[in-house]
Amino acid sequence: MRSLSKRRRRHSRSKPTLGQGRKRGKLPRRSRPTGSRLRALFHARTGPRDRVGIVRVQGIKFREEFSFVLSELRSYGVRVDKCVYHVGKRLPNSLILINRANGSRTIVHHRDLPELTFDDFTSKIDLKDYKWIHFEGRNASHVSKMIHAIRQYNNNSSQESSKITISVEIEKTKPEIQSLLPEGDVVFISKDFSRHHGCQTASEALRHFASKTRPQAKLICAWGEEGAYATEKDAETGKISEIYESPAFPPPVVIDTLGAGDTFNATVIDCLNKGQDLQEAIVKGCKIAGKKCGQEGHKGLILHY
Repeated sequence: MRSLSKRRRRHSRSKPTLGQGRKRGKLPRRSRPTGSRLRALFHARTGPRDRVGIVRVQGIKFREEFSFVLSELRSYGVRVDKCVYHVGKRLPNSLILINRANGSRTIVHHRDLPELTFDDFTSKIDLKDYKWIHFEGRNASHVSKMIHAIRQYNNNSSQESSKITISVEIEKTKPEIQSLLPEGDVVFISKDFSRHHGCQTASEALRHFASKTRPQAKLICAWGEEGAYATEKDAETGKISEIYESPAFPPPVVIDTLGAGDTFNATVIDCLNKGQDLQEAIVKGCKIAGKKCGQEGHKGLILHY
């Protein structure tokens, strides 16, 4: 489950992809859900107590695209009954151009949906139904209020098994997003965010941001073709004890890198939710993300667990 919405904007960006310089397969033109939806799709076997759900704003101006997204989510068993719907608004759309020469992506994105608000969250969610809630780092003031509501719920819970784990993805470089670093039990820090703050390696980023996170927090940083790195803070000292590493696992032929980062995050969350250790979680995350890059879309990835 995520807090997932963006203000209206148009932009384009070029992004190097996993496996640059390797043999690349052809990617036919088609429509499919991306980004936030992908993570919910892939994570559909864990979820709130027994299933995964998604909380986000949805536009329903164009019935065909709206029905397509709901159908795709439901085909993976993802609950959509908690979504916030806005009549007269379009779903976000992205046009993705892949450079066959070097594997870079140019993304042209448009949306006109409002942000998910704290009132949206509290009106839709009964916290007792959930075991893990994941937030995308955006709309920081409202996301912070949502997380504080979960913390209050956890503080009032007498049993550890009923408490909710909170994860936060810090991806964008907007200044206000940094305020969410202390909020998560598990914090995903992006390569772009790390470099924006002067960190040239993943291990440097983990050391830099560790002091800004919660006691006992787990920090995870994926670094493209260099794989992923992670650490967790010592319960007594609050310092990081060890940095875990995983190599990348690129496929022989790179077909489609779209959503590989979301796939990595979802796999790590799934592994940690099942009680696996941090080292094992990031290795599996890199393996499944590599499998993702070798196929179009996300169907069948769960079979590689």
